[in-house]
Amino acid sequence: METENLSYPWYALWVKSRCENTVASHLQAKGYESFLPLYKSQRRWSDRLRKSSFHFFPGTCFASLTH
Repeated sequence: METENLSYPWYALWVKSRCENTVASHLQAKGYESFLPLYKSQRRWSDRLRKSSFHFFPGTCFASLTH
């Protein structure tokens, strides 16, 4: 017996760098599913360490473009 594949294809969308969060939120507002892989890193500034989240693939947003 074969199982039906009910998942929809995912697409990698190239977007303007630093606009990935904006694109993902607009896609979600329109009812699409989006995915932004992030990683956390510590960066040293002159006087302190700062923890920040960075995009794993800068300039890329993953989306399933079917409702």
